[in-house]
Amino acid sequence: MANNASTLREPRNNAYRLIPKSKLYLIVELSFLQLFTSWEQFLEEAFIRYMCGNITSRGYSPKRFVQPRTLEHALDMVMQGRPYVDWTKLEEVITKAELYFEKGEPFANTLRNASAHLEDMKTLRNRIAHRSKHSEARFQALVRQRIGHNPRGIVPGKFLLKRIPSSNTRTILQEYGNLLLALGNRIVR
Repeated sequence: MANNASTLREPRNNAYRLIPKSKLYLIVELSFLQLFTSWEQFLEEAFIRYMCGNITSRGYSPKRFVQPRTLEHALDMVMQGRPYVDWTKLEEVITKAELYFEKGEPFANTLRNASAHLEDMKTLRNRIAHRSKHSEARFQALVRQRIGHNPRGIVPGKFLLKRIPSSNTRTILQEYGNLLLALGNRIVR
């Protein structure tokens, strides 16, 4: 949807016109939020199901050090008395993986190898969800790092639609989507 959003039209002045850039950027930002929260949900479900001994369609199941009775029991073990698990705190997730699975696999190396990109995605998520000075400063630093400067009026949606200089065909949003797909495939093998 986000990749085709620039062709969306809305009725204005008795005609259908392209949506304004501000609406386009909002659609892209909401698409990214959906992508990122889906990744968090996938990570939690894969983690909990592997703790319970579930096997992938290809027969993979990591060696585990625990045997919870139910999915709820496994989730309680991971939450350790907290109201929820923050799956964006990679070091905590890796520590938990190393506690429950041999060598923390399939999570530890997968998350370590992608930690810079996942942190960038968290920075973007935080900028979309929070309008604090801190989230703005981190977002601006990410923009500088990725595209070399801070264009005037850059917002997360506009940033996500930027083409990657090395490919000039994919957007940053597409790059992030492809990355999460690849990480998911490594986790479920």
